Amino acid sequence: MESVEIEGPHDARLYGVMWRQPISRVVWRRLDTLRLGAALDDPAPVPSVVEAMVVSLLQHGFLHAIVVDRDLTIVDGKVRWWAARDDRVLALFDGYVPTVVVVVVGG
Repeated sequence: MESVEIEGPHDARLYGVMWRQPISRVVWRRLDTLRLGAALDDPAPVPSVVEAMVVSLLQHGFLHAIVVDRDLTIVDGKVRWWAARDDRVLALFDGYVPTVVVVVVGG
């Protein structure tokens, strides 16, 4: 089991509970391995929204992972995905983005 940090007093069993949560299993993947799903095939977000995300990524880094399913189809994080395609962000993170895999039920 990898390390999970839990602040404050807690029962030791929480490590197992926390480790099973998707957010505890962030994997940095190549941006070009992710894909938009059918529900996300609409046009790119408004350019000003993407640029604001680019600025945030350059100043603060990724605060949230891109959520993907087992096939690496984006479930949540489309704006982060578009922003990560910016040359400045690509250069900073060498083409990698943080991802979390979730099982989509009924999808």
